[in-house]
Amino acid sequence: MTIVLPGERAPAQHVNLKLGPGLLQNSNASTSTGRAAPSIFATRAGTLNHSANGSKWWIESNARRYVPAAQESVIGVVVQKQGEGFRVDIGTAHSANLDGLAFEGATKRNKPNLKVGSLIYGRISLAHKDMEPELECFDAQSRKSEGFGELRGGFLVRCSLRLCRQLLDPKYFLLPLLGSLFPLEIAVGLNGRVWISSQDAKRTIAIAQAIEAADPDAQGMDEDASGAVVFAYDPCACTYVQLRDAKSSKRNRQNAIGIRGLVLENVFIGQPANGSTISAGSNLTVRIDRPDTLSGSTEVALVMGIWPCNNLPCPGPSNIIGTILYNGPYKPQFSVPSNSLPPHENFTVSIPEGFVKGVTQFGLAHVALIGAGQAPSGILDNKYISGND
Repeated sequence: MTIVLPGERAPAQHVNLKLGPGLLQNSNASTSTGRAAPSIFATRAGTLNHSANGSKWWIESNARRYVPAAQESVIGVVVQKQGEGFRVDIGTAHSANLDGLAFEGATKRNKPNLKVGSLIYGRISLAHKDMEPELECFDAQSRKSEGFGELRGGFLVRCSLRLCRQLLDPKYFLLPLLGSLFPLEIAVGLNGRVWISSQDAKRTIAIAQAIEAADPDAQGMDEDASGAVVFAYDPCACTYVQLRDAKSSKRNRQNAIGIRGLVLENVFIGQPANGSTISAGSNLTVRIDRPDTLSGSTEVALVMGIWPCNNLPCPGPSNIIGTILYNGPYKPQFSVPSNSLPPHENFTVSIPEGFVKGVTQFGLAHVALIGAGQAPSGILDNKYISGND
């Protein structure tokens, strides 16, 4: 990871180079031959990122105000009708312009009838520091809407720019998890706005509150320096259990499986305990405890998955759950006799033999609706399994 400051050069070189937000090409510099040598400079502070083949470069930063960048998808609110177009608030210093013909199939006689207050999902077609941004509601290559256009109904959630980038990552856990529990429609704008629509208001509000709870910049879930995902004001400790590969135990190579839990309101992993030993390909018994609480709750689901991360720290279940080992109901109960245990449920999951090779993450996600308002609430529990084979 490379951290750059404004004015620093970026080593971005490729035949088909494409610059993203935070980078600027300057061709005024000259070489010994007198020819202009284009240089890439950073215009904002952040981490320098690039695609796998090095053709796309951009700077990832956690800005408080959205700065428009070309080709980015945003959610805006129509604030004014003017002539043949509209003025749209996208959260920037200046409102964006949206032409009435910038829609799929739009003509002078057949234009969308947007009203002040309407939500639109569009793409920034022009972004320049000395000009007002411009929007269009169709894909630049196919000329089809591709999901862009007016957003009818639903609910608008405002969150941090960082969370919006995470939600657009296919490996991020939250949207696949919510999609497995509720039928929903969602549009994510890189300007800190998320539009959601579900079957009824109750589900829509629950999804909105889950997204807000996952926002690391709003004192929601975040990752600490060790890579463990924690909930604000309630950091969780790490414990360790041993893992052994029965087929190759003589080689004594250290490996680890990190168990990370996303749990809600005092739900935590009771077993395996520290020092437990299992063999690759064997079954692992996991006990999920649910201490009594004063507020009523409705259990929704429990999901367990495994993901190879090759080295520590693992990405955490806030980024990816991995291969699903269990996805189903959670029904905690007192055991008879109770043995001083809180309400809990035991699960048996099979550890694939391949996952014991190298560092692997075991993620746990639990969802419940808390209180009379049926609001999701979150806390994180972390455990690791380490072993030799």
